[in-house]
Formats: sequence, structure tokens, C-alpha cells
Amino acid sequence: MFKRIASIVVALSGGRILTLLRNVFVIPILVSTWGLPYYGEWVLISSLTSILAMTNIGLGTASQIFIVKFLGRKQTDKASNILTHSTLLITGLFLAVTLLILLAHFLGLIHFQLIKQSHLVLLLLTTAYFLNLLTKPLRGYWVYHGKYNLSAKYDNLQGIGELLCLTIIPILGLQALWVAFSSVIVNLLWSAWYFYRTKNVFDLNHVFISDPKLFKVIINKGIGFQFSALWQAILYQIPLWIISITLSSVYVGLWGSLRAFTRVGNQIIELISLAIGSEFQILISQRRFEKVISIMLAIIQISLMVSISAAIGLWLLGPAVYRHWIIVAPAFEIDRYIWLVMGMGLIFFSIWRITFEIPVALNRPWKINFLGVVFSTLSCLFTYFTISKIGLLGVAIGTLLFDFLMAVFIPRYSFKLLGIKSLTNFRIRFGESLLEFRTRTIRRR
Repeated sequence: MFKRIASIVVALSGGRILTLLRNVFVIPILVSTWGLPYYGEWVLISSLTSILAMTNIGLGTASQIFIVKFLGRKQTDKASNILTHSTLLITGLFLAVTLLILLAHFLGLIHFQLIKQSHLVLLLLTTAYFLNLLTKPLRGYWVYHGKYNLSAKYDNLQGIGELLCLTIIPILGLQALWVAFSSVIVNLLWSAWYFYRTKNVFDLNHVFISDPKLFKVIINKGIGFQFSALWQAILYQIPLWIISITLSSVYVGLWGSLRAFTRVGNQIIELISLAIGSEFQILISQRRFEKVISIMLAIIQISLMVSISAAIGLWLLGPAVYRHWIIVAPAFEIDRYIWLVMGMGLIFFSIWRITFEIPVALNRPWKINFLGVVFSTLSCLFTYFTISKIGLLGVAIGTLLFDFLMAVFIPRYSFKLLGIKSLTNFRIRFGESLLEFRTRTIRRR
């Protein structure tokens, strides 16, 4: 099992590497071939696509978890019916978004100076996104059968295709419309292949029994998952505007680079949590809750060791490494207390991020994501009222406040869902798990 989890982590790491390559190599190519003003308009259109993508109301995630749940109960017809209903919902949403884009174009709301036919670029990018979204429910079959690592590798193929299009087409002298069109082709071919591959591997049955209540259930769960995107937008984007208004754009760049630098440890823990999340979905679908608890406690120990090691590294080496990575004037030197706060935030993050996967696996997203919205809002308010007095340290403490509150409330809720009803009970279980971990380590030696 742990070998499977490790293989999932490796596969997911491929996606993170592709994102890194896109940021490091593709952006300079786009700027040099298109020019900065044209690239700026491309970024704006891409951001509009991201905003329109939020209309998916979490259908892909909710449907995937429902499919794992029904497969675990050997209710394959219900799983197939979920797949069909979610496909119809996603298609309906795509048609609605398409009409919205065309209406906005008719009213003259979509207009860019440099990118011609910008409404077509936006429409094509949105089409590419929804083609990919159609495959999300299918991942439930890969997760349940313990082959999520293969699915993640297939996702990397799609990422490589889009990366090549973003690189080659501008070099050939072609502009945004052709890049958007190539993105549709890549996602169309990849989605068709992914469906064909899933159908052949798992012998999918096509079942459709019209059930209006099923549409309602999928939408209800999906909206709960979509709140996750909302609190992340509040937590990560709003502080940038607060910094810009209160300090200056220089500090925006400084905070952005600092956050990217200090979140390396967070990225490792996120990879672990995403990998273990698929395992939780399988075990919960089979009602093996004791196994879920034992795995969760073991992974919490691992994530704590990772976070504490990363925090110590950040405190000791962070300032020196950062100064060589981003050369800034002495006037913009990072306060030493910021490094301390960011390291503490990493430890709190490791506590709540693993347990966050329990309500997700149980398809209970509303409370955890509602808390995320509330805590991220409190974080931004703290930043707003303190940044003028203590600068970026106020932003760092605001982020720490979010992670601290999540670490207090999310694990308690997750433990309650698993039947661990008191802190004393958790301490006993955690102590037993820690003793078992040490015993296994000694035996291996």
C-alpha cells in the first residue's frame, strides 16, 4: 500500500515539475516572441478563463468521490449513472458558459487592443478546460482500483502536450488564437484517449436512469468543493492587492517570491496528502475506518517530521539562500521574524492538510471549506489592519493565523467523522501509533 502511495507521489510530482517548467521557460519565450503588452493581454484572457472555470461548481471532484463510494459498495450501475449524470451537467454548464461569452461579445464587453478575435480565444480556452473537466469523474474508477498513479501519469501527458503547444506555436510566429486552438485539439484528443483507455481497462457499463434528485445531490456536493477554490483565492490573491494599495508593487513582487520560496515544504506535504487522499477514498468506500485511522496517524507523523525539518532548514538557511536567489536592495531586506513566522506556519499546515482529506474522501466538503472561507477572510482582515504598522510581517502573521485556525478546527472535525470523539482518545491513539512506528523501525534495524 505504501509503495502505491509513493508511486502516486512520484506521478503527481511530474505535474508540479511541468508547472515549474512552464513558469521558468515558457513565460520568457512568450514575452520575447509576442512582446510584453501582447503577453499581458494573454494573461488577462487566461485569467478570465480561470474565472469562468469556477462555474464548474466542483462537479468533477464530487462525481469522482461518488463513483469511488458506489464501486466500493459493488453498486456499479449507480456509479455508471453518476458518470452519465455528471457528464450531462458538465455539458450543460459548458453550453451556458458559451452563451455567456457570445452575449458578452455581442454587448462589446470582450475587447482587447492587441489580441484580435479575443472572444474566440476565450471561447477556445474555455472549451479546452471543459473537455478536460469531462474526464474528472472517470478518475473515480482509477482511484478505486488502486491505479491513481497511472491516471496521474496520463494527466502529465496532457500537460506535456499543452506545454509543447505553448512553446512551439509562438516560436513559429503564430499568435494567441492558434495557441488556444491547439489547446482544444490537445484536450480533445487526450480526453477521447483517456475515456477509451478507462473504458477498456475497467469495462465501463453505460447506465442512464433519469433522476432529478441525483442532479441535485451532485450539484450540492460540488458547490461545497468549489468553496475550496474560493478560500484559496481569498487567502492568496487578496493580500497581494492589500500590499499593492498599502505599500507598493515592489513589495507585491517581494512577497510573491518569498511565498514561492517558503512553500517548498508545503508542496511536499500537499503531494503526500493528495496521494493519501485517494487511499482514504478506497478504504472509506469499503467501510474500513480503523485502517483509515491507523494510516492517517502514521502519515501525520511523517508530515510533522517533514514540516519540522523544513522549518528548521528555513530558519537556518532560508535568509542566505533567498538573498542569492532574489537579489534585492538592503532597504527591502526580509525581516528575520518573517522567517520564524513562515516556518511555524509550515508546521501548523502539516497538521491540518493531511486530516483535510478525511471529509473530502467522505464527500463532506461543506464545513471544512466554509471554515476555510471564514479563516482566510479573518487572515486578510488581520493583514489589512496591521500591514501599515509592521509591513510584510503582518501578511506573514495573517497567513500563520489561517494555518493555526485550520490546525485547531479541521483535525477535530475529521477525528469526529472517524469516531475519535475526544482529544484524550486521539492522544491515546496517536501514542499507540507512535509506539508502533518506533517498534517497526527498531525491528528493521
